[in-house]
Amino acid sequence: MRFEKLDLLRFVGLSMIILAHSSPGSVIFQLRNFDVPLMVLLSGAVFGLSYKGENYFAYVWKRFKRLVLPVWVFLTVYFSAIYITGYQLNSVSYDVIFNTYALLSGIGYVWVIRVFLLVALIAPVLYWLNKKQTSTSVYLVALLSIYLIYEFFVFTNSELLEKAPESFTLQSIFLLVGYGCVFALGLRMPLLKTRAILLLAGFFFITFTSYLLYYIFTTGHLKYTQAFKYPPTGYYFSYALFAGFILWVFSDRLYAYSVKIRLSKFILFIAKNSIWIYMWHIPLIQAVHLIWFVKFPIALLGATLITYIQVTVVTRFLEPRISNHVVRKNVHLVLTG
Repeated sequence: MRFEKLDLLRFVGLSMIILAHSSPGSVIFQLRNFDVPLMVLLSGAVFGLSYKGENYFAYVWKRFKRLVLPVWVFLTVYFSAIYITGYQLNSVSYDVIFNTYALLSGIGYVWVIRVFLLVALIAPVLYWLNKKQTSTSVYLVALLSIYLIYEFFVFTNSELLEKAPESFTLQSIFLLVGYGCVFALGLRMPLLKTRAILLLAGFFFITFTSYLLYYIFTTGHLKYTQAFKYPPTGYYFSYALFAGFILWVFSDRLYAYSVKIRLSKFILFIAKNSIWIYMWHIPLIQAVHLIWFVKFPIALLGATLITYIQVTVVTRFLEPRISNHVVRKNVHLVLTG
């Protein structure tokens, strides 16, 4: 089952992530700084609409194959190519390789996969809570309360965070709670009417503006939300969720316009194959040294073309030659999407 308006927003989110990696100017970098929360919000919405309930361990194994195995396959090709060609070989140590496979820092870029994996681990529980609590007001207040406790802990333990910025446990806890709240919000989002969506957008806009004015008055200068992304806190989330809810309101019209200008198939392909397009944009971003408005389309279109070739080879040539149904299904799961 596909949800076209959600696919369009996933296309927007992925495009904004690739734009960020293209190193645009500070203003553009800030304006697009809603990408990862938007993707998590959409994951919650899609999960809420499509999840039918299944054995938890079977579900986790399926998500592992969908999220982690493609990354490991790509990284094996990526590091092998570096070793064979010698390109940037001096910057790739065993620690970098290990941390990249572990979805830590490493070469960068892969931390977002850990966000989706961590959230996926608790998604069935959040789904159950969303179904159990029929009152939207109670559900949203509970989410806000959990988030405020999280935010309080972050700000009262700043020294601990500074001493252990690369702690796997701390990073995972902060990513899990922060983005878990965003995912839980996404679960409820398809049930909300436009008026409620706009009210939430207004709430997040007021929150963002309050943070913005506070930092201007206390520091004397503008602070960008990127500075509050690791770990993610209210200033970063409020802007991202405001943008996400506004995009949600206009998503039907935006998708209709994409159909009108005959871009819908292109957009849906990118949305359907987002993980591999994200992976393939990494070497392109690293290899292309041009101004951002040239680098960005090269990275996006180049990664899309490589993925299109990959999906075509897998579906038309590789899969038909695999007789075992389970193996064929797993190959499709890992090498497409």
